Order: sequence, then C-alpha cells, then structure tokens
Amino acid sequence: MIILKEQIDSQTIKFIPREYLADTLILRNETTNTFEIYNPTFEIEGYYLKCTLALDLKENNFYTLTVLKDALSFTADNTIITVDNNILTADMTQLSYGNLIVYKDKIFCTNQNKNVFSVNDNEYVSHATTNEYIVYE
Repeated sequence: MIILKEQIDSQTIKFIPREYLADTLILRNETTNTFEIYNPTFEIEGYYLKCTLALDLKENNFYTLTVLKDALSFTADNTIITVDNNILTADMTQLSYGNLIVYKDKIFCTNQNKNVFSVNDNEYVSHATTNEYIVYE
C-alpha cells in the first residue's frame, strides 16, 4: 500500500513494476467510484519505476492505482479509454487487460506522520493502571 498526503504539491509514486514501460496512471476513488486518468512521465530509478504528479486526493480515502502501458487514446471527458480495441468504461468493470497492466496497488490518503500513523488516531485512548500481579514459577 502506498501512503500519500492530501496536498496541492506534487508527490512521487515509486513502485516495482511487472515491466519498465508505462504511460498511463488511473486512480479510482473507492468511496465515490470515480476515477482520474493521468499521463505522467515515468522514470526508472534502480529497480523502481517512479512518477511525480499532483493528485486530487481526499484525506481518509482509499484509492485503487492502476498503471498501464500502451494506453493510446482517451475521449475528451475521460470516461472511455481505448487500448488495443479494448474499452475501459467509467465504472472500471472492463479493466481486464492483463498484459497491459504494469502495476496495481492501493493508495491511502492521510495527513498523519507515517512514523506514528494509527488507524485509531484520537479515537482510542489507553488508560494506565496501577494493578500489580504476581507471577509464580
């Protein structure tokens, strides 16, 4: 899982792909089931493929990330992608290209610091007690 922040600035997405060719990034919001299509420039860095782009992410939402190779044409409203005569519709149900998918993952958007991230942030508070116990061997 990739963790990104809700911010206006560009963020880097770095991953190990199936192959080192990519030209399209599709980001689907799992809450609203809407998606955005990006055509970033991908760079190879060691074993990683990376791209830097500004994403419209909302905090505490999960996103499905799909990276494709050879995605050639888009409609003006980005609702249909045509890739080698296969069609991807807005509901993403026809994304079954197999050999065109370079990478798939989930993204979670949070503004919490990654080192101290907790799913229970401000919801669960532990209580200290003075209970003592004896262990017999």
